[in-house]
Amino acid sequence: MEKVHTGKCPQEVWFGILISFALCFVLFSFDHSTSLSVDVVVNEKENPIRVLNISRTKDPCSDRYIYIHDSLPARFNDEFINNCESLSAGTSMTNVPNMCPHLVNLGLGPKINNSDGVLSNASWFVTNPYLLEVIFHNRMKKYECLTRNSTLASAIYVPFYPSMDVGVHLWDSNIEIRDSSAKEFVKWLSGQPEWTKMWGRDHFFASGRISWDFRRERDNSSNWGSKLRFLPESLNMTMLSIEGSRWKNDIAIPYPTNFHPSNDSEVVQWQDKPAGDSFTRRSTFDAFLAGCIPVFFHPATAYTQYLWYLPKNHSKYSVYIPVRDVTDLKEGSIEKILLGISKDRELAMREEVIKLIPKLVYADPRSRLETEDAFDIAVQGILERIGNVSKEIREGRDPSIGFADEDNSKVTFPKTIEKPT
Repeated sequence: MEKVHTGKCPQEVWFGILISFALCFVLFSFDHSTSLSVDVVVNEKENPIRVLNISRTKDPCSDRYIYIHDSLPARFNDEFINNCESLSAGTSMTNVPNMCPHLVNLGLGPKINNSDGVLSNASWFVTNPYLLEVIFHNRMKKYECLTRNSTLASAIYVPFYPSMDVGVHLWDSNIEIRDSSAKEFVKWLSGQPEWTKMWGRDHFFASGRISWDFRRERDNSSNWGSKLRFLPESLNMTMLSIEGSRWKNDIAIPYPTNFHPSNDSEVVQWQDKPAGDSFTRRSTFDAFLAGCIPVFFHPATAYTQYLWYLPKNHSKYSVYIPVRDVTDLKEGSIEKILLGISKDRELAMREEVIKLIPKLVYADPRSRLETEDAFDIAVQGILERIGNVSKEIREGRDPSIGFADEDNSKVTFPKTIEKPT
């Protein structure tokens, strides 16, 4: 006759129930940012469950997810590319009537012919600095931590092309026409569901023009630029541009140079080998790229601009000669200062300049480097900036305080001059 158990369950059944309960508890506590492994060791002679080892591995993209606002109407980006013949190249290059020739190779421009063997590899292009926003967008498409779920994103990238947009009407005497596209842009963006999460303070975009082109302070047709960055919605966003302003939500990142490496070895090869109307110059980065020690005459040319990229101790990599006015310069004074630098210090500065090269160039969007480039550092800086704002909100503080404040120290001479070490 078959035995029937009426009041008790076999030990094996209880063991199975206990294991199932433990696993269910663990799995219900599991979230999207972790992966899980469970090790169970059974010893029948001792306690049936001797070890329950739970280990969690953090998601490498946790706190780094970025959502691209791909639904942005084409009139704010793609239409400029498609109608490039109507856009001025904005350079002094001859035989280049419009922007179209510069847009090849994902915005890097035409390849440079290396027939004389001067360049160390083939990753050199005739790059238009106004196309930073296009280069940045193409790099962002390859970012390793993109998400299609905006609720998971730590930051929202808006693929707006402000330099192309403002360039269409920048010289128009009618300021209503000059500002119309900017107003349409912020109206559309602030109407999207992503906006209400942090009211735009997690949004950012890039610009190939200097910040002052978007900072017209008065509604006077004789004043330069558009009013984009003074629109209420725009105050809540961060703009990355080739030159910042005195407002804290305009952040400078390097000008695109002509060097866009496709692998790390090309950067090492180059490390081993050796005009404008605003504070900054692309030639500054050309000089870095050539291994030259830069000489600066105003702190806003580099020191107060590229804070994410250059060492705080500027005497490690450059020479600073404060010149508030041309009259500050006496005949032969620059040469006297430069000739007074010791050979040892000159060598040390040059080595520091060469070390900076990888983080000052934008890699070819069609490839990927192991080392951080200018794009990687910009994204890291943005995530940290937005992370600080999120912390302010969680702790019940006003996130607008300090976000878009003026900081005149960014464009003025310091009270004390750091002496070289």
